[in-house]
Amino acid sequence: LSIAYSPDGSRFVTGSLDASVIVWDAKSGAQLLHLEGHEAGVRDAAFSPDGELIATGGFDGTGRIWDATTGEVLHVITGQEGLVVGVAFSPDGTRLATSSTDATAMVWDVATAGLVLTLEGNTSIVTDITYSPDGSMIATTSKEGAVILWDAQTGKEAGHGPAMTGIPHAIDVVHREAQAMALSPGRVRCVVHLVRFPHLGQGVGAEHALGMAGQESGPSRQVAHRAPELPGRRHRTGVMLR
Repeated sequence: LSIAYSPDGSRFVTGSLDASVIVWDAKSGAQLLHLEGHEAGVRDAAFSPDGELIATGGFDGTGRIWDATTGEVLHVITGQEGLVVGVAFSPDGTRLATSSTDATAMVWDVATAGLVLTLEGNTSIVTDITYSPDGSMIATTSKEGAVILWDAQTGKEAGHGPAMTGIPHAIDVVHREAQAMALSPGRVRCVVHLVRFPHLGQGVGAEHALGMAGQESGPSRQVAHRAPELPGRRHRTGVMLR
């Protein structure tokens, strides 16, 4: 269900539907750690910026912070009422943001697991969450297709899809469940990726560059993808901005 590389690229972590979290050697493929604790599938995983910690979010409704060297669980986060489907460390590694099927996103202190902020404004499952590279903003996507930008210090809304400069019909363009996103280093664009595979086996991925912070948006584009014959199956995807 999830995969993430360590910052130095020497390891990667995988989260599975069987509740396992495994850390692998990227060069040899050898298993380094098996992190045990989740009681249901692990929807998302991330390394901290310094590579010392791993965060996971699971269908058991918990977020967890692990020691990436020993595999010890350091904190179990139980503050959200739904499944935890997204996790993201702040660039300085001091905070962890989580998103949930309860339509909320929360920000936690990594050292204490104390709640710092609650981001309220979505009306459906918050499918993904990420920090801007400079740590000043948080972006969330939701099942209804909404993209909301938040001030990472105050938790206040900094922008919402349809109101973003240069793309007044952002949500109308999406029409579908937003699965993953990434913010550009300059905080000018937010790319949202959507994939749904209908019964014909043809998937459509739509990448929309949304204008942010008073900047003009870039062009939107749609890309067709080949998919297996899996009726109505939705697949999570990731996006990166260079």
